[in-house]
Amino acid sequence: MKVLLRIIKIIIGLAALASVIAFIAERIDEIKYKRAKFFRKPTGIYERFIKRPLDCFLSCGATIVLSPVLLYLIIAGAINMKGNPFFTQERPGRKDPKTGRERIFRLIKFRSMTNEKDADGNLLPDEQRLKSYGKRLRASSLDELGELLNIIKGDMAVVGPRPQLVRDMVFMTPEQRKRHTAVSYTHLRAHETPEQLVCRLLLEKKKKNNW
Repeated sequence: MKVLLRIIKIIIGLAALASVIAFIAERIDEIKYKRAKFFRKPTGIYERFIKRPLDCFLSCGATIVLSPVLLYLIIAGAINMKGNPFFTQERPGRKDPKTGRERIFRLIKFRSMTNEKDADGNLLPDEQRLKSYGKRLRASSLDELGELLNIIKGDMAVVGPRPQLVRDMVFMTPEQRKRHTAVSYTHLRAHETPEQLVCRLLLEKKKKNNW
């Protein structure tokens, strides 16, 4: 029992240290970009002082606790995928304070499909590359655990709009692309998804502009 309590204290201590580092990094960015044209200053106590440290605390704690599972997925993935167990894909994140454009980051997931190719060197259809291991991985959503690293890095948040594919940005209107600036959820209503929150806030803003 004492050993377990000691382990829990260590996990909490490491996660707390990570959250402090994240808090300091945010304050540095706030000073660094305060004069940038597209800098959006956090509003409210939660968004400015709690959200990012809390995201880092939870993601770091989860990474440590789930480290045996992550290690298993790395080994099992390397064996079943016959190589790299990770799958990365470019996704748009929060807007750059200097350019106003979305920062592109690489979303990290555990690979669920093989890289098998035909005689011409083209990838086989998805249904042929998705084996039983990949199906179990997707069904359990364990392939999403790699995103913990994205949250630690600050690319994503524990609660927030799911990053779209980069190619989808071509078809998004300027209003729809504002979903990437929705980083505060203090106004999130019960049973309301982050996407619904974005739509509601945009609608409320539109109404105010028409008054």
